[in-house]
Amino acid sequence: MHDPRSDRKPVAASAEPAPAMSLVDMIDDEMRSGRVELPVLPETAIRVRELIERDASLDRLVDVIEREAALATALLRYANSVAFAGLEEITDLHHAVTRLGLNATEHAVLSVSMRNVFRSPDPEDDALLHQLWNHSVTVALAAREIAARCGGDREMAFLGGLLHDIGKIVVLRTVAEIKRRDPSRRLSRTSLFMLFDSLHCRIGEGLFEKWKLPLAIREMVRDHHATDLVLRPRHVQIVAFADRIAAKLGESLSPDETLVLHELPLAVALGLDEGALAEVMETVHRESESAKSAL
Repeated sequence: MHDPRSDRKPVAASAEPAPAMSLVDMIDDEMRSGRVELPVLPETAIRVRELIERDASLDRLVDVIEREAALATALLRYANSVAFAGLEEITDLHHAVTRLGLNATEHAVLSVSMRNVFRSPDPEDDALLHQLWNHSVTVALAAREIAARCGGDREMAFLGGLLHDIGKIVVLRTVAEIKRRDPSRRLSRTSLFMLFDSLHCRIGEGLFEKWKLPLAIREMVRDHHATDLVLRPRHVQIVAFADRIAAKLGESLSPDETLVLHELPLAVALGLDEGALAEVMETVHRESESAKSAL
């Protein structure tokens, strides 16, 4: 006997809804797609580095820098800043480069060229980037001062400190692009800072790898929040501890004036006692306003 139930068409199983893409995944997708304009290494900085690597003449180096008046002016300001206090004021770019030295000149050119990266047409984002710039300059100054006391490369430490948080700029730009396409998608400051914390080291390292910056700089960016910092290379420890100094001084997105710096394991690893740290803090505090305006 025919069973009419056998004529029924099978009912397709209902499809499971696709899992919502997390914000972290969205940011990764945005960057892979090329929809976000990533910071680029300034052309003049690339040219200066090439000339220095080829041992080009001082005249050739100065000629390249002089083509950008704003850059030349900033370099002169930096050579005459409080970082070189006590030396005779100079007004000639040849003398500025000679005073700074080739490595410091290269790093200063990159630093000055990168200043515009810390800007945004959105007032809220621009205010946050201004905080990041002030934090980065403070970390750079602290890193250079620590390196001078610990036998590290002072200018490499300065550059690593200045650029250690560049991944946060990429995150901020990506969030802004997502928000531009969907104005209803807004992030709280807490959520944005959580994204900063989880992504900026990895993203910063990837960006610097594209720029072909030295491995030491990439390690500073990638590892300055590592949990085993006392086992990391000295240059990573220097930037990580400089980051703590900036927090103690209030120049941070997460300031912490209660930090007892000399009791931190990194202070012991770097050989910085309470007296040395007091001197470092005083120097950084004195130089910070001058350096922020010079750069």
